[in-house]
Amino acid sequence: METKLLTLIIFGLIVQVGTSQATEVSKSNIVGFSSHIKIDKSRPSVKDGKFGRTIQINIWYPAKIETGSSKMFFSDYLGVKGNEMGVNESPQNYSKTVESYFQWPISQGANQLLIDSLVSAKLPMRAVTDGKFKPGKHPVILLIHGSAVDFAFLGESLAEQGYIAINIPVKGYRQKELDVNGIGMETEIRDYEFALSTLSDHPNIALTDIVALGFSFGGQSALGLACRNPNIKTVISFDGGIGSSFGARLIKESPFCRVENIAASLLHIYDSSYERTYLDQIRSFIYADRTLVGLTGIAHWHFTSFGHLASQIPNLFGKNEFAEHGYDTILEIIKGYLNSKSQNPNKIFNLPEDGFDLVGEVEYLRPVKRK
Repeated sequence: METKLLTLIIFGLIVQVGTSQATEVSKSNIVGFSSHIKIDKSRPSVKDGKFGRTIQINIWYPAKIETGSSKMFFSDYLGVKGNEMGVNESPQNYSKTVESYFQWPISQGANQLLIDSLVSAKLPMRAVTDGKFKPGKHPVILLIHGSAVDFAFLGESLAEQGYIAINIPVKGYRQKELDVNGIGMETEIRDYEFALSTLSDHPNIALTDIVALGFSFGGQSALGLACRNPNIKTVISFDGGIGSSFGARLIKESPFCRVENIAASLLHIYDSSYERTYLDQIRSFIYADRTLVGLTGIAHWHFTSFGHLASQIPNLFGKNEFAEHGYDTILEIIKGYLNSKSQNPNKIFNLPEDGFDLVGEVEYLRPVKRK
């Protein structure tokens, strides 16, 4: 009885969310999504160690509707995740993917019955498959440290704004699990360098003024990528490790990330209640424009698709004291930041005074002029 009731509740919420998204899409750009498997022959496979690393490249892009284009559902992104290793989707593989993906929210108190209903229901997304790129060159945002499903709502939102969002699922150098150290950082960096090389001749992708957005451990990788690729002009840290002593050490140990090589504009959004927050390393990047925004009432998962789902489905993570609109606040901050930098890269971004009740701490650090 309880399961049926929850299924009916979540079905009603999904219809409501889907209707809202459809209305928004009709008033905005069409979003396309595609996923491609490429092989990097210069590095070993995580399966058998032989040369040939499988790289899944996920792309959200401004599109135009074509006859035969198919609307995506949230479950489609779970299917893409199941194909990260180049394995064709099967019912067994899909089930394992679903179980693996929802381990984190379950460990944080998520309601299993609600999750089961969410997976079985058809949650409509904004993206379509098989859509052609909208004509013209479009700026690029790299979404680092996660999979297509982790960045699904963010990728679609960015594509609606005219960006091409690119994601490479995270995995280790010689195994599926990421090496949580300097090797892992280098692995993520090289994955994105390979993807950018693969896409360098694409007629609709502008590989100048790139934005690197890194979540969690990906904060170090995003900054490390910018240190050695001057086309990356902006780094956005989603509760990134660069705001911790561990991440600061990895950046300091990188031969590419000497202070004089860090010039990209940097936005670091973080959980201000985290007791191990360490911002001195970011403050030391004196040649970069830095904006540090500490939020209250949020959790680490607010920066992923779980944050959006939790804002739409009450009690998805169980009863807790976290703000329901944490994801929306994060999204509005980066929208404002990107818009500000696109208009004037040298102007310091200032948060509006109203509308951001979760903002607890803000620090603006102007760059020092080089001699």
